[in-house]
Amino acid sequence: MFSPRIALIYSLYNWNFKASYAKSVVDAPYYYRNTTLDIRGSGDLEPEYMDSWQFSCTNSRLANGLSLDLNMYYNYARNFVYNDQIVGRYINAGFLKSAGCDLSLTYSYKRLLATGNLSLQRVLSSDMYPVSGHQVYSVPNIQSNIILGYKLTDEFRMHLNTICTSKQISEAIVQGGDHQYEDIPARVIFDTGVSYELKPMTLELEVHN
Repeated sequence: MFSPRIALIYSLYNWNFKASYAKSVVDAPYYYRNTTLDIRGSGDLEPEYMDSWQFSCTNSRLANGLSLDLNMYYNYARNFVYNDQIVGRYINAGFLKSAGCDLSLTYSYKRLLATGNLSLQRVLSSDMYPVSGHQVYSVPNIQSNIILGYKLTDEFRMHLNTICTSKQISEAIVQGGDHQYEDIPARVIFDTGVSYELKPMTLELEVHN
């Protein structure tokens, strides 16, 4: 199986730009090798493929203590190995086209370190894949988190982590083969903790929400 990778990189002052293409391949038999169901694969069963085009730019000196990392992508996945229970075998079916971007900002000042990440994803089109509109089931279109860390001393550190996700739609198959859909609301989750380094040991206390 042929899985090419190619990238063009251009640097200008503190900026770094990269355009890349990659083709990923997943061996077709992986699915039915790991199931106890007595279902055969088609004689012409093919691997699953995904083409990914990405453009990214980074700047480690956007401002004093501030760095940026931005990545935009377009993915085209196809030939999913699908369990066709009607014919009693595995076949290739469907595709998923999606686009999105990932943004990361990091700020460092004396004893403070702050990191923020934002991920956006949107389904463009699909066939035979579990989506609702422009959203994959059980996957939020928007995810972000902010991590704040502060060194009170060289040994004593504290941090706060905030995770935000947009609403999701979950799909489940209930008894009788019916599909059940559930809306999962947007949420914000806070975690905090402290650590104290007493060489060669480190003591940590975490509070999870």
